[in-house]
Amino acid sequence: MNETNQKSILLVEDEVLIALMTIQQLEKRGYHLLHAQGGEIAIELIEQNLRKIDLILMDIDLGELKDGTEIAEEISMRS
Repeated sequence: MNETNQKSILLVEDEVLIALMTIQQLEKRGYHLLHAQGGEIAIELIEQNLRKIDLILMDIDLGELKDGTEIAEEISMRS
């Protein structure tokens, strides 16, 4: 997949080993990955809009005050 057609995925995952394994697998398949270890970081990355994000993969249990569904609602309201 060339750079112009490369899809960008934001992975929101607080477990480092799961994140690393997922990133490796998706990068092998030609995706560009951004990783956030928590919901607030994910929101910051989206607001920076450094690169278009085509898909967000988010863990529901992020070990934070807000879970993945609440973060998804926040992202949805901001876009």
